[in-house]
Amino acid sequence: MRIRVLTFVIGTLISSSLTAVPTGAPLFTYPLEPCRVLDTRVSLGPLAGLTAMDVHVRGSNLLASEGAAVLDCGVPPSAEAVIVNVTVIQPTSVGYLKVSGYGTVAGVHGSGSYSRLTYRSGENDANEMLVTLCNVYLYPTPHQACGFNGTVYNDFQVMNMGPSGSSLHLVIDVVGYLSR
Repeated sequence: MRIRVLTFVIGTLISSSLTAVPTGAPLFTYPLEPCRVLDTRVSLGPLAGLTAMDVHVRGSNLLASEGAAVLDCGVPPSAEAVIVNVTVIQPTSVGYLKVSGYGTVAGVHGSGSYSRLTYRSGENDANEMLVTLCNVYLYPTPHQACGFNGTVYNDFQVMNMGPSGSSLHLVIDVVGYLSR
C-alpha cells in the first residue's frame, strides 16, 4: 500500500489516492493530544536487535503493562492510519527501526513498505511518522492478518534492525489519525 500525503490540516482532505479501502473515498486527518501507547521501559524491557514488536493503538484496550498512559487514546476502530512520534532510547548499537502496518514489515530481508528511523549507539532519536493500520474490515474472520490475539487487533509492527545482541527501548505516542 502506498500513502501520499498532500497536506496536514485539521479535518482537511489529505489524500485522494490512498487505496486501503476499496471505496476510494478521501482520507481526512484528525489531530489528537499526544497519547502514549507504548513505553518498553515500563515492563516489557528493551527490544532486541532483529526482533519485531506488535503495537495496538485503536479502541479502548491499551495496556498499562506496555506503557500506555491511558486506556483509550481516541483512535477509532475506523482509523486507517495514525500519526505517531517514535522515540528510540538507549540503543546499544547503530541500526534502524522499520515501522509499518501489521504483517507488512516483511522480516529482516523483506521489501514491504515501511517508515524508517535510524539511530546511533547511546543517542536518543525520535521521528514523527505516518503509519498505515491493519484494516480488519478487509480480512475475513478471525482476522489473522491483523494479529487478533483474542482481545485486541495489532495495528502495526516495529522491527529493530540493529545487529543481533543489541537492544533499545522504544516509546510511541499517537498524535493523530486518518479516517474517511
